[in-house]
Amino acid sequence: MSKNNKLPKVLVIIGPTTSNKTKLAIKIANLFNGEIINADAYQVYKEMQIGTNAPTSYQKKKAKFHLNQFISIIDEWNIKKFQTLCKEVVNEITNKKKLPILVGGSGLYINVIVENYRLIGKQRDENKFENFSNEYLYQKLIKFDKRNANKFNLSNRRRLIRAVQLYEDTSLKNPLNLKEKKEYDTFIVEANYKTREQLYASINKKVDEMIKEGWVDEIKKIVKFFPKTNFRNINAFKAIGYLQIFESIKNNTPIDIDKIKRDIRHYAKRQITWIKNKCKIDVLFDQTNETNVLHKVRQWIKK
Repeated sequence: MSKNNKLPKVLVIIGPTTSNKTKLAIKIANLFNGEIINADAYQVYKEMQIGTNAPTSYQKKKAKFHLNQFISIIDEWNIKKFQTLCKEVVNEITNKKKLPILVGGSGLYINVIVENYRLIGKQRDENKFENFSNEYLYQKLIKFDKRNANKFNLSNRRRLIRAVQLYEDTSLKNPLNLKEKKEYDTFIVEANYKTREQLYASINKKVDEMIKEGWVDEIKKIVKFFPKTNFRNINAFKAIGYLQIFESIKNNTPIDIDKIKRDIRHYAKRQITWIKNKCKIDVLFDQTNETNVLHKVRQWIKK
């Protein structure tokens, strides 16, 4: 417990893909009596291991993991469910006098816990808007709230739909940024590399490793196990690479590995932008300063 505000402590490790967040989390968990909570939107699916870069069986023996690979790809899942379950797990870990360590690259998953957003509105229904263009949705959003509409990317259809639904389903002036009182004393570690070139090189190397480890066979197994599933419509296959590889398997065409690498690099760039704009970082882990990071964490725990 924090002596300053009496809030339970939650350590947060956020960063782009392949930045060794899990490795650092395991180190901290072992040093400071912690347990790890997954905050990656796709590592929740038990059938998806390799392509989501989920913790290995070896890593799971070295630390306790929560909300990791515990639901099926055909189960309903959304960020509201994550927020509810995550808070339950944080309380469970805290009650054992242990340190909750929230780890992931999904920025919104991190923020709904750190900032304690009030998630309201109905489950997104994309079919309701299937006949409307992104431009129409954007103009509709402008009518609701011009200032916040300017923050949206016109190409992000899912986010546009969600925002429009929030305004339609509530009578609130600004339902996009509702926050409750913070529930946790958080310390945020950003994991990254010293240069963008190092990050991109790690991504390229990781994709090659995932292919060698059997990523394609993993997807073939999923397809065989769920023969009646429309994989183009399930949330799980929005994870980069899964749908691309599925289409190649289905059409018996070569897998464009370079495109997958490029898509993941672009995703990492978006992750970094999110962190820069949305997170107040307490310390940066750049792969070379682990001792300093652990020192900062220790100081925070003692406060």
